[in-house]
Amino acid sequence: RAEQAALDEKLRAVLGTRGGGGGSPYAGGGPYVGSPHGSPGGAGLDLAGGLSAFSGHAGTGDSYDVLRDHLAELDMTLMELDAEVEGLEGRAASLQRQLDSVAEPKQVDAWKRQFTLAQVSAAQGGRSLKAMDSVNRGQRQECALLKQFVRALEDDARIRDYQLEGLRAETERIDAEQRTWDDGPLRSLRMQVADLEDGYARLVSRLTQSAAAGVVHVKLEQKSRQLPVFACLRATPTGGGTLEAYEEPHHSREMFAMTVQEGRTRLRRSAADHSITIQDLDGGGHGSVRLQCEGWEDYCK
Repeated sequence: RAEQAALDEKLRAVLGTRGGGGGSPYAGGGPYVGSPHGSPGGAGLDLAGGLSAFSGHAGTGDSYDVLRDHLAELDMTLMELDAEVEGLEGRAASLQRQLDSVAEPKQVDAWKRQFTLAQVSAAQGGRSLKAMDSVNRGQRQECALLKQFVRALEDDARIRDYQLEGLRAETERIDAEQRTWDDGPLRSLRMQVADLEDGYARLVSRLTQSAAAGVVHVKLEQKSRQLPVFACLRATPTGGGTLEAYEEPHHSREMFAMTVQEGRTRLRRSAADHSITIQDLDGGGHGSVRLQCEGWEDYCK
């Protein structure tokens, strides 16, 4: 249409120049021939009447025929384009109706709900995947620590096996040495073990059957220095007691024994130095014995 308008302007200029402005081939208000649309300015061009008028007024020529033929071709092309545009508009309207029939509000809401559910499910799956990844990393670290612990245990087991082999070899050596001994040393060791067992039995008997027992320092009247002894006090049926002193707790023979009874002995206690002096009033035995205790508890006992 722009090209047609340009041709119209050229025709006006040519007609104005050839005819001296005496006539116009345009018919006011008429549409273009073969076109369903009006001209932009409101005035149309009648190709048959206008060009014939132009031919009668200004004569004929090859240039005018070419222009007329070109205008006819443009008009036909315009009609074809208009028909194609109308067909495309019809297809667009049909597609719009199909789209309107498909995209109903209920279906749109259903699709929206499905999309929302799928989005929520995807988010939950992502969180679950992250949690599983975190658990997997923790398990991998735990496996690495367990492997280190197993290697440490294996090293300890190898060390223990080496030590066990050494102990086994030492045991075999000792057994071999014991087999080479004669019966004399073995008999002596057995006797010593028997003495120790007897002494242990005597010690238990003295501790359980005594009213008081323990280690004290004893100073006898005929000796100037104190002696550490194991002393035990046993109760007698007459209401008194017997004080016995042993050089060692397991010895079978006592160093001395003294009967402690009211009317026959006198006791002098000294809390300052935790000592007790026992004097025999009968004049027999050891005369007097001074017990020096280690502390206040032994003194009270």
